[in-house]
Amino acid sequence: MAIEDYDTVPANNNATPPNGAPEGMAASTVNNTIRQIMADLAVFLEEDGFIPTDYVGTFVSSGTFSVTGDLTTRFTAKRRISVDDLDGQGVRYAHIVSSAFGAGVTTVNLQFDSGNLTQGIPSGNILLGPNPVILDRLLDVFNVDSSVNSTSGDLINNGLQYRRSLVMNNSFNTGGAQGAGVAVEFTNWAVGTLQRSGYIGCYDGAFHFIPGNVGFSTQLDTMIVTHDGSFGQVVPGVTSASDLGTNSNPWRNLYVVNSPVVTSDPRKKDNIEGISDSVREQLFQDVSGIQYTRIGGAATKYGFNAKQVQDALIAAGAEERWEEKEDESEADRKARRDARKRTGLVQQADDDDQSLAMAYESMIAMLWDEVKALRARVGVAEKILHIGS
Repeated sequence: MAIEDYDTVPANNNATPPNGAPEGMAASTVNNTIRQIMADLAVFLEEDGFIPTDYVGTFVSSGTFSVTGDLTTRFTAKRRISVDDLDGQGVRYAHIVSSAFGAGVTTVNLQFDSGNLTQGIPSGNILLGPNPVILDRLLDVFNVDSSVNSTSGDLINNGLQYRRSLVMNNSFNTGGAQGAGVAVEFTNWAVGTLQRSGYIGCYDGAFHFIPGNVGFSTQLDTMIVTHDGSFGQVVPGVTSASDLGTNSNPWRNLYVVNSPVVTSDPRKKDNIEGISDSVREQLFQDVSGIQYTRIGGAATKYGFNAKQVQDALIAAGAEERWEEKEDESEADRKARRDARKRTGLVQQADDDDQSLAMAYESMIAMLWDEVKALRARVGVAEKILHIGS
């Protein structure tokens, strides 16, 4: 007996054992009934969620068949169906477009994913998917932009694909053209007043799903994780427009196998000139290396005092000291901050603490020029003292 023939009213499942459990059934048939239920469940699972039936389909046309009796409540519109009329095409998947009862039979109209009917369907070769009410609820909740007859496999692919849970703030969409399609897209993901969206996976030219591609975007910018089959890349949607962390809210550690690579193309730089001797001398005069432990940390670290570096740059005239002004509009404040003279060696956050951060790699250029100057002085001294001659 197929699960499809089970009744939702317990008392109605009273067919002769092992296909039911009528009142007064013999004790010797109880185990057989339980075994039959187990077998029915096993068949259901082996059929990928499709429910086997014993209906016989009479051929009407390439997309239509009929079954005896009024079965319109079972052959409902949008319901997935699997059929095989044994004409050599094998199992075909479709969804039911409509069904109607008349003259003692239910006529069922199908929309096939591929293939069609050429003859009648034997008993056991018509399998039904879940109740379409469930699919309608999924479509309403997830806002899936594709029909139930989804040949590209967004929600249903040659049968049924289940996932345990999906948690999000707002809507869920699928779509995209072959070769550049987005597999799963999240839209209107709101955090505060900022709208975010994202996607997981995409389709290649052969419409293969590539799960390594992930993208997230905001009203301000986009982050994309690309996947080329062996490597992943995290890239911004707009070049030189995004930061990773801030002065006041930084990441803790960055672990990499290779040294960080900083772009340094002279074609993308303006106002190129040598480092001012006064700036370099002021830094070496006023700034000393320090060792310290971070508040709440235990490990001893080595570096510079960013405030000391900032003061040296201001003393050398390379930067202007920032001073807050009362009754200044936010727009004027931002414009003044953007216009002030600064080097970028020390960066000051625009927050209540005005947290400081240093571009340590910029100190390399200072050290390089200082070493060059020392080498030049040593070379002059060697000549005067006739060393090496």
